[in-house]
Amino acid sequence: MSDNIPKSTGNFAAALFGEYKFSGSPYSIAGWTEYATSYGSAAQDNWFVAPNAKLVGVTVAPTWQHEHLFARLNAGYMYLLDSGSPSAGYGNSGTGRNQFITTLEFGIVY
Repeated sequence: MSDNIPKSTGNFAAALFGEYKFSGSPYSIAGWTEYATSYGSAAQDNWFVAPNAKLVGVTVAPTWQHEHLFARLNAGYMYLLDSGSPSAGYGNSGTGRNQFITTLEFGIVY
């Protein structure tokens, strides 16, 4: 029995990371830029927005670390180069191309 849904789907992402540690200080700043795309059909689940969507993004992450404890704030911006097919996007309307993202992390480095 066939469901007639193409099975080929996938994602590609690439990122470039950098970090600067302030000498004699518990602070550092990191950042990265990224590109991601997905392919597949509308009948399949894709990990972001819509099949065949493409995005670019940039993130800055100031970090504090004391011995094994750390806290980091990530602040990023993503832009949809292509909203995919069927077209989708961010926000309440599902059509926005811009997305601001923030996260606050606490943890233990071991």
